[in-house]
Amino acid sequence: MFRHNKKMFYNELRKEECGDVVDFGPLARLRRRIILDMLKIACGKNSRILDTGCGRGNLLFEMDRAGFFNLEGSDFSEESLAISKQKFTGRLFRADLTNLRDFASGGYDAVICSEVLEHIEDDISAMRNLNSLLKPGGILIISAPFNPDMWSEQDDFAGHVRRYSEGEAEEKLRLAGFMVENIRFSGWLLSEVYHKTFMRNDPAAIRSAKNRNLKRIISSVLYYPLLLESPVRSTRLARRLFILARRPEGRDVLDKGA
Repeated sequence: MFRHNKKMFYNELRKEECGDVVDFGPLARLRRRIILDMLKIACGKNSRILDTGCGRGNLLFEMDRAGFFNLEGSDFSEESLAISKQKFTGRLFRADLTNLRDFASGGYDAVICSEVLEHIEDDISAMRNLNSLLKPGGILIISAPFNPDMWSEQDDFAGHVRRYSEGEAEEKLRLAGFMVENIRFSGWLLSEVYHKTFMRNDPAAIRSAKNRNLKRIISSVLYYPLLLESPVRSTRLARRLFILARRPEGRDVLDKGA
């Protein structure tokens, strides 16, 4: 298995993967749509927002297009930041979520941490760092792979160290000083069919540039049916977990009982 702390692995992954999968793939588009919907409900357009682990910059681009204008992005991978700069003109900086000193300032109204925590061994420490980046009353939105029983070669390929259960994610966020306010899931029957058909057999092939035009057509066709089934709560088949959590007002001392 690739390990999460290998910077070279993530730089090479960004170079080798077919950008269409991350930019236009139906599950990636659905993930960004859900996060943006949660953000629109919880935050005003002038909120100071950090997308930590911003990857290829797609969510920053979509937030900017939606009217959010006080945005910043960070990532562990220099290759990711280079790609993000092609799409987003705001502040971008390199930071390791496990090292709070990489972040020059906090006081964010909202922090987004999408598809990051599943790569980090000590995820509770990372969650505490996320808490420290927020102003009191600020919100955290995370997305992460859900259901340990769904583990596949795709998780190995991506360098995951876990898939979360609902209870594990909630408890770890509580230990990190958060109050969980909203939980959503994505993935059900169509997502399972998609993964079995396109992802599980050869996770590297789906990221390659081979048959790029065909993949883009398939992605466009599949996105809207996946969007329609996304509100269905099925923890047995769900593949993705979304949580909105809040740093309580006036609380500076975190639970150290992890």
